[in-house]
Amino acid sequence: LTVGIADYKKRNALIAREKLCENDLSDHLMLIRLFNAYESEPSQDLKEKFCDQYLVSEQAMRLIHEIKKRLIYELRRCRLVPDNMVRAGDDSSLNKYSYNWAMVQAVIVAGSYPNI
Repeated sequence: LTVGIADYKKRNALIAREKLCENDLSDHLMLIRLFNAYESEPSQDLKEKFCDQYLVSEQAMRLIHEIKKRLIYELRRCRLVPDNMVRAGDDSSLNKYSYNWAMVQAVIVAGSYPNI
């Protein structure tokens, strides 16, 4: 029995993604962790390798990064976050409930209204 390279890569990517789940059983939280891990890579070369390892689109990651930048800009413009904030992680009060699954779940549901 020969396993193709694509099957091997898919299996490894699934194993790597499972580690990001941290037993939350939440696709949303896994995707946030995936993006945060991508953003923490120090160079473009490492970001490309990261996308290859997790089998995610680098173009999609760059698009998410741009959307995040625009959202932070709008939050600053509305004075909902400090002007000097670059990343949400820079201000611990903005992440006060980020590890509270019930709160995160409530925010996701509230953000989905009225389409739930």
